[in-house]
Amino acid sequence: MLMGKGEEKETGEATRDNVCRMIEEGNLMSEICEELKISSASYWEIKKEWAERKRRESTERREFYRLRVTVHERCKRLLMRLTKEVARYCEKGTVEEIERIREGLPLVRNKEELQKEMEVLQKKGKEIEDATLKAGVERREKEIRIFHEELEKAEERRLRDLDESAAQYNRKLSEDQIIMICKLLVEKNGIGAIERIMEIHRDTISDVVEDLARHAREVADFLIRNVGLTKVQVDEMWSFVKEIKES
Repeated sequence: MLMGKGEEKETGEATRDNVCRMIEEGNLMSEICEELKISSASYWEIKKEWAERKRRESTERREFYRLRVTVHERCKRLLMRLTKEVARYCEKGTVEEIERIREGLPLVRNKEELQKEMEVLQKKGKEIEDATLKAGVERREKEIRIFHEELEKAEERRLRDLDESAAQYNRKLSEDQIIMICKLLVEKNGIGAIERIMEIHRDTISDVVEDLARHAREVADFLIRNVGLTKVQVDEMWSFVKEIKES
């Protein structure tokens, strides 16, 4: 009885499946050829196809796990950036959405689902980036406001200390006198010369100089410690102020 073409193809596929199964079970080529009644050429052809399929499956599996690790790391980084200040500028439920993706990763079984989740994370990442910029502007404005408040307090303390220092010599210095002392110092006049020009006791002038130096040091320390500037940036800032005043 002759077989039809469809039956031959089905038998061939069954034989191929049996060969692949026996290869995976660790059977020898001679055993497989003898049991399934196939030639060695057919055996090597089927084994080549089996090896190619296994290689492709292994590559796809590695890509899948690599993508899943990438998604997990992306979730972790986004959650680390979601501080309370940043979250206020994000859409409602952003944190919950990222948590859902991270917790559901073990249940994902195909690459297409991971790619969809990655697209969602990319959109959330852009949203968090914009929120971070807005929060940074708000934080910067707050720091500037605090800086000006501290500067005003330091100025009040400086003037109070100057008044107390001048009172020790039964002399009160006006703001104009203090400014004139500063100008004379900048013009490289000595304390003795300033004493003769201003008719102010040299000890009072020395106290003014010490107070000015302490105030300048406090301002520089505040800029470095609280605002985050470097010593070079502070120096450039004062140089810029000087250029503006001269112009």
